[in-house]
Amino acid sequence: MRYVGMILIVLAGCGLGLTFSRRLYRRVWLLARAERLLQALDARLLYSAEPLSKLWRQLAESPAFADDKLLQETVRGLSDAPFSEAFSRAADRLGPALTADDRALLKAFGEGCGVTGLQEQTAHIRQYVGELRRAREGAEAVAAERGRLYRVAGLSGGLALALLLL
Repeated sequence: MRYVGMILIVLAGCGLGLTFSRRLYRRVWLLARAERLLQALDARLLYSAEPLSKLWRQLAESPAFADDKLLQETVRGLSDAPFSEAFSRAADRLGPALTADDRALLKAFGEGCGVTGLQEQTAHIRQYVGELRRAREGAEAVAAERGRLYRVAGLSGGLALALLLL
């Protein structure tokens, strides 16, 4: 029974390490999805010149973005709020994986959408695609550096605690 408890302690440490490591990689994934979403929005806006809310709804119906939480939450919010407010609320609901800077970046994008002409709007979207790319690349570097550290620290912490209790 004692060894079962020690194994459970080691597994709990591994689980904690994996959880924190996964959060880093989830941030990378969320930023990459937002980047691809804005690229798709830019392409559709440039060729169709439709209103932003209509383009957003079209993207939500597309199979490529059917599971995108940011997009789906924004579309749900469009029924009772303007785009910038709906997008800001959707960015807040993405979970703890994103940092405050990531959320601020997404909210700044949403605030500048739909308030200028077509050329300015495409420039705005492209600017934020670049900023999201830089944020994603930084998140990838952090995930590569700290992700392994978190997994090893979780395992080491679990082993150390198990040995102390032995």
